[in-house]
Amino acid sequence: MIGFRVWQVAGRADGSGPYLLRSPWQNVNWQDKRLRANDSPDPENSIGIYARSRYATEPPYRPASEIPVRGTVYLSGRVVEHEDGTLRAEEAEVISLNLISLSGRLMTMPQSPQNWSMVVLQGQHSPWLRPLDLQPRELLAQLLKTYDADILWQWPWDDQRGD
Repeated sequence: MIGFRVWQVAGRADGSGPYLLRSPWQNVNWQDKRLRANDSPDPENSIGIYARSRYATEPPYRPASEIPVRGTVYLSGRVVEHEDGTLRAEEAEVISLNLISLSGRLMTMPQSPQNWSMVVLQGQHSPWLRPLDLQPRELLAQLLKTYDADILWQWPWDDQRGD
């Protein structure tokens, strides 16, 4: 099952190495492409790796104060689906990623996926990337490499925003 989720960008605990995806709700960094929950999700608990179904009426919550990343994950093992479209899985694997622009949309992309290194963030540098000393395309390139992920080209809720 495919789910949609958001992350924040975090550095490694020891200050070295590449930037990592971090859960906005838990103190958990995704050290690699796959993450496994400590236990199996069940309708009676809140355990699991959270994502949203493409049929959910609301997109995943967007972190306001951190560098936001959107993406898709492949959910496996035990998966619990809630009526509101929330998904909780035993395991998740990163499939695709993209940074979120200041307007809340995905970064502007060229027509050809082969030219993804030419990505710009609305033609300017975002203030929330300055502390990282990286340009948006460099950060995205590093995240895509770290998680062996593709670029997320479409977000199901963008057409519902009305802006």
